[in-house]
Amino acid sequence: MGFGRVFQAFCGCPARRVPILWSPWHKPPDVARWRNYASCPYRAVIFDMGGVLFLSPYKLAIDWEIRNRVPAGTIKEALRSGGEDRPWMRFMRGELKWAEFLQEFRQQCSRIANASVPADSFLFELTRIEMSDQLPAMTEAVKCIRARGLKTAVLTNNFYLESEESFLPIDRKLFDVIVESCREGVCKPDPRIYQLCLERLDVLAKESIFLDDIGQNLKAASQLGIKTLKVDDADSAIQELESYLTFPLRCVVPYVSSVRPAMEIPTVPLQKYLENILGLQAKGTGVDVPILGGRRGLSLFGIFSGGPVSRSCKKARELEWQKGADGSQTSSPNPLTLQSCKDKMEGTPNSMRGLLGPSGSRGLFLTVLLGCDFAGSLELQQFSHGQSNPTYYVRFGDHQLVLRKKPPGKLLPSAHAVEREYRILKALRDTGIPVPKVLALCEDSSVIGTPFYLMEYSPGRIFKDPSLPELEPHQRTEVYSAMNSVLCQIHSVNIQTVGLEDYGKHGNYVQRQIQTWSKQYRATETHTIPAMERLLKWFPSHLPASEQLSIVHGDFRLDNLIFHPEKLEVAAVLDWELSTLGDPLCDVAYNCLPYFMPSDCSIIKGLSDCDLNQLAIPSAEAYLQMYCRHRDIPPVDNWHFYMAFSFFRVAAILQGVYKRFLAGQACSATAKSTGKLAEFMADLAWDFATKEGFRIFRELPSSGAPIRTFRTWAGPRLLPKRDYTTRSPASEPHLVLSPEGLPSRVQELHHKLKRFMDSHIYPSEQLLRDHQSSPSRWTPHSLSDPEAKYGAGLTNMEYAHLSELMGTSVYAPEVFNCSAPDTGNMEVLVRYGTEAQKERWLVPLLEGKIRSCFAMTEPQVASSDATNIEASITREQDTYVLNGHKWWISGSLDPRCQLCLFMGKTNPEAQRHQQQSMLLVPMDSPGITVTRPLSVFGLEDAPAGHGEMTFENVRVPQENLLLGLGRGFEIAQGRLGPGRIHHCMRLIGLAERALALMKERVSTRVAFGKPLVEQGTIRADLAESRLEIEQARLLVLKAAHLMDTVGNKEAALEIALIKVVAPRVALRVVDRVIQAFGAAGLGSDLPLAQAFAWARVLRLADGPDEVHKAAIAKMELKRQVGLGGV
Repeated sequence: MGFGRVFQAFCGCPARRVPILWSPWHKPPDVARWRNYASCPYRAVIFDMGGVLFLSPYKLAIDWEIRNRVPAGTIKEALRSGGEDRPWMRFMRGELKWAEFLQEFRQQCSRIANASVPADSFLFELTRIEMSDQLPAMTEAVKCIRARGLKTAVLTNNFYLESEESFLPIDRKLFDVIVESCREGVCKPDPRIYQLCLERLDVLAKESIFLDDIGQNLKAASQLGIKTLKVDDADSAIQELESYLTFPLRCVVPYVSSVRPAMEIPTVPLQKYLENILGLQAKGTGVDVPILGGRRGLSLFGIFSGGPVSRSCKKARELEWQKGADGSQTSSPNPLTLQSCKDKMEGTPNSMRGLLGPSGSRGLFLTVLLGCDFAGSLELQQFSHGQSNPTYYVRFGDHQLVLRKKPPGKLLPSAHAVEREYRILKALRDTGIPVPKVLALCEDSSVIGTPFYLMEYSPGRIFKDPSLPELEPHQRTEVYSAMNSVLCQIHSVNIQTVGLEDYGKHGNYVQRQIQTWSKQYRATETHTIPAMERLLKWFPSHLPASEQLSIVHGDFRLDNLIFHPEKLEVAAVLDWELSTLGDPLCDVAYNCLPYFMPSDCSIIKGLSDCDLNQLAIPSAEAYLQMYCRHRDIPPVDNWHFYMAFSFFRVAAILQGVYKRFLAGQACSATAKSTGKLAEFMADLAWDFATKEGFRIFRELPSSGAPIRTFRTWAGPRLLPKRDYTTRSPASEPHLVLSPEGLPSRVQELHHKLKRFMDSHIYPSEQLLRDHQSSPSRWTPHSLSDPEAKYGAGLTNMEYAHLSELMGTSVYAPEVFNCSAPDTGNMEVLVRYGTEAQKERWLVPLLEGKIRSCFAMTEPQVASSDATNIEASITREQDTYVLNGHKWWISGSLDPRCQLCLFMGKTNPEAQRHQQQSMLLVPMDSPGITVTRPLSVFGLEDAPAGHGEMTFENVRVPQENLLLGLGRGFEIAQGRLGPGRIHHCMRLIGLAERALALMKERVSTRVAFGKPLVEQGTIRADLAESRLEIEQARLLVLKAAHLMDTVGNKEAALEIALIKVVAPRVALRVVDRVIQAFGAAGLGSDLPLAQAFAWARVLRLADGPDEVHKAAIAKMELKRQVGLGGV
């Protein structure tokens, strides 16, 4: 139903035809409506449980005592006597367990009766009977109260069962607050429990009403200022409660309210129209039809054409009918008898007597003749949803009707066509399709201002949440089956037989729809949505080759169906405004939208994050198969096209709502957020378009190895998400701004690290740079040390300071076995690998005996979005077959590289973040080819390098799968968490090293007669560099601190910030330093050129700045909204 609210905001513009929304319909009892609504002075109603919502235990005790031959009054005396320490009160306060209470209560009752009393039998019967004998009148009253916006609560002296669960056989969804004595340790009539209930309801005592069947409980509540009502029987109590609340509690239509000021319609001409329509219908039928009724349940038959009159009205009994010779009644009443009846009406003015003639008003005739307050029997309310075609609930005597009209104002000729709705509902009435019975179409705008039609009110249930939380698992299956079945019925109607062959154009329905919504999107476009641009180009070349022709509902979804009040059968299909003739698969795809929407979506609740197996709801694939089976049609090959079109259509509608919001023409609560929602829907549409492209590609003739035909559908997430925050249990997390603030053991490690770099790394840098330019560059230099140590157990904060130090040399991370991609791959194995996988790969990686690479980036896709990858992973028996083209795979050329972490798609039909999986692939597997090294600014970074690779039918055992199918994107995200800190702090170290070289350089060089250090521009560069380095360092340390204390998810904003800031700062600092060195800074005699290239690479390697800035902006706006901003 939330989706309909968005449609409403869009439909406020009278020039558009889009769906309207219906609210839940319930079957009301046949009792009089409350007519005079006054302002209710109360905000909450509080109910006792036993004796109010359920049978009183005292009344139950009377019958039980008779059947068990226990002296009358024994149970009542046991429950009430003995003061606050009696067993019953201690049981109510939760001080006695079930078994303890039974023992004491049995003894107490036996003493009172002076005989053995099976008190445990009473308690068992109390819990059993009350469970199944709830009072329907009270339950209905609670629903009515809630429908009016008041809060409801249960305040009960209650107890724990033998299972240690409290005895609470109520529908908890009907109450905002439930206060139980056994849980609170205090019982009524203690004032504290009333105060507790009021606090939780957040209402004042004078704003609440309390219902109880015990006087002392009511007295205590009354002393606090609470309005009280003693319940002796449900009916009397409800009548009294109605007088306090000033609205009815036994006959209510939920989600209706007073007619909105701008939507008021004249009631006098409407009442006259109803009188004529209902009367004329009765006259022509010749059957027993209730024409017009008053408060007394009057039913007439053929009164205007002649026939028996119901004698239920007192004055009607005075009518005497002429008798025929055979004693039968004649076809018309005796005029003299009517006149005598008229004369007997006490107080009837002479001026009104003429109304009894044939030309008089039938409604007034009945009012005068029968004493039924007919003139006041018209009740008009508006459904709270529905702005496209305003929809009203009409109660006219005993008739319950629904009136749907065009909105006021200037409309396009084809907009808001209630005439079409009326036509199709009338045509389908006798086809077996459950639709409301239409009564009349009024095209005369002079009656209420616009054309309208009337139909019967359809009682029943509407389910707004597609997960159906209120139903049992087997019932959910029945609901989806019933929905599927009625959709098949609609699509199977013979349009010639029902006279609807001209109801719409024949053929090219999808093409026309795409053109319509494309124009609509362009007309309301406020900003560029990349996915929409791609879709607008994609659709024309991917239209269905052929289409079926049938009635298309146009807005077929679960909450447009009324289900039978007692059975899980569709009683009525609503909202036919968009109906036409077209391709029925559009209806099916639109019906399946919730399968791909999250459950917390603001416009329509979805199922994408629900466990459908546990809920017993058929999957989208199963639902489609059910449809094809019911209609006896072949499987739908281009199903993804129809899903893409459905989401495209929704995106276009949402964009229209957003533009109207910006123009100040849409004021709904959801309108402001529809801009982002339009982008979200467009992305989903493009996901399906991509899947359709995969399908077409897979069907193309291929001369290569067999390729998997993707048929597996997305299932629910079976395992919870994990928090992969790295923490040290020995360290209390705090923000450490310098190495001096580190724990002593980390300070010692930092000192050792610095001493080693001063002694070994820095002096060897030139030698290593020269080696990288030599013919033997693809062989590791003899200085490489494979015996690196590990297992320091550092927090992110602690390791950040060490990373800064290692970052001062581009070679240090590898020397200490802390370089990419190995560190990230080690983290993956630690977090997601099995014990066998860790033993096979992690141990040698940690020991420095082997190297590894991470194969994700591909040449044909924008790899900043990992969901774009095209490499495939297919399963064949007990192995996985890999095919793909990868490049920029760091470390792949290293002769020590023995392991590749390969990311590919296992299920392109799944949700976009669950399509990928990750496998451990030995580098010596047949089919892996490193085709060439790729240079970075001319640097090949030998011997590890960055390789371009191909995978052709590479086979690996199924044991090499990491974490599970569809978990690849999750692994990739977890892998990048701590690694972001490592890279960024290394960049801080790199900038510090460059600045140190600059200070040394400018202090010794002279230009234009004075040292460079005295030049104003040099000093400005030094100052600017220090400013930026300190800012970047503090931001990175903050991110490390947050990752240690609140986790990676909460630190997402800071992580995104440092990935933009740190490379930028490093680049600017190194560039200034190069400028100070002049041409020397560009050569290989200094680390500056290599440092510049490395910093520039990281502006892409960890994702382009544009991606991070988009994420930052999104989080910033979300945070602003959360703080109450615009």
